[in-house]
Amino acid sequence: LRLRLEPPALRPALHRPASLGGGEQRILGVMRRGILLDHQRVSDGGPGINLGDKSVLALVPKLPQFGFTHIEVFLDPALYDRAERDWFVRFAVRARDQGVDLWSMHAPFSLDISSADAAARDRAIAGIESTIGLAAQAGARFVIVHPGSLVTPADLEARADTSVAALTRLNACCRNAGLRMAVENMLPAHVGEGGPGLRALLDRLPHDAGVCLDSGHAHVTDGSPAAALKLLGERLYTLHVHDNDGASDQHLMPGEGKVRWDEYVAGLAAAGFEGVFNLEVGGRYPPPGPQGRRPPLEILELARAACDRILPPGGGTPA
Repeated sequence: LRLRLEPPALRPALHRPASLGGGEQRILGVMRRGILLDHQRVSDGGPGINLGDKSVLALVPKLPQFGFTHIEVFLDPALYDRAERDWFVRFAVRARDQGVDLWSMHAPFSLDISSADAAARDRAIAGIESTIGLAAQAGARFVIVHPGSLVTPADLEARADTSVAALTRLNACCRNAGLRMAVENMLPAHVGEGGPGLRALLDRLPHDAGVCLDSGHAHVTDGSPAAALKLLGERLYTLHVHDNDGASDQHLMPGEGKVRWDEYVAGLAAAGFEGVFNLEVGGRYPPPGPQGRRPPLEILELARAACDRILPPGGGTPA
C-alpha cells in the first residue's frame, strides 16, 4: 500500500548555507538539538536509541527536558503496513504537540539503490519512495538516503552511474512531496565513499539534492569530519553526529572517541549551517566498557552533556 505524496500544508524554511564574503567570520549561534530514534522490534538494532515496539511514546515527552527538540526516526521496513503507518503519523503529530519536531526520516539502509541486480534495485527504489510518502504524511523535512552499499573498485563506476539515476528519481519524488533528499557520505569501499566520493555524485544530481554529513563515517574515511565539510558544506542539509576511534564506525557518544569536535563545529560555522545538531549515538558502552546497552535515559543524559561541551555557550537551545 502506498501513501499519497501530499506535502504538508505548512513547512518551515529549509537550511540554506550562508555566503561568507569579504573576510566575514560567521559565529555558530544557538543550535537546536536532535537525536535519532531507532524504532525496531529487535533488541539490539542499529545506531540510535533503540526503542523496541512503541516504547517511543513514553520517551518522547522527556526529550525536551534533555534539550532535544527534534528527532530523526529510522523505522524498520517490517513495520510498513497500514496499521503501523497510521500509528507513525499519529505519533509524529503527538510528538509535535509535546514540543518535539520530526526533523528527518532515515530510509532503510538495507535497500541498495546501486545494485547491479535490476529487480533488487527496483525494490530498493520502491521501498525508499514508500518511506518518502510516509515522511511527507508525518511532516518530516528530510529523508536520508544511502547512495549504495559495498562495491569493488572494478564495479565502482557502473554502480555510481546506477546510483545517480536512482537518486535523481528519488530526489524528484522528495521534491514532489514537499521534502528534501539528503544523501549520506559513506564508509570506505561503498558507493559515495567519503567526501570526494559523495561530491562526485552530488555534482551529477539536481541542485536541490543535499547532504547528510555523518561525522563518524567522515572520521574513518576522510580523516576528520572537518575535511569532509570543506567539500560538502555548500550542500549541507542535516547531520549524523557521533564519535569513533578513526578505525571503524562505532557510533560512540561525542567525546568518547577521537573526533576533533572544535574543528568540526568551526567547520559547521564556516558552512553557515543553521540546521539541527542531530546525534546518531548508539546504546553500547565504549570499549573496554561493560557489555549490553545503556538505558535510554542514560543515553539522553550523556548526550546532553556532550552537546553542552561541544556547542558554543547557549548552543542547542530551541531557536
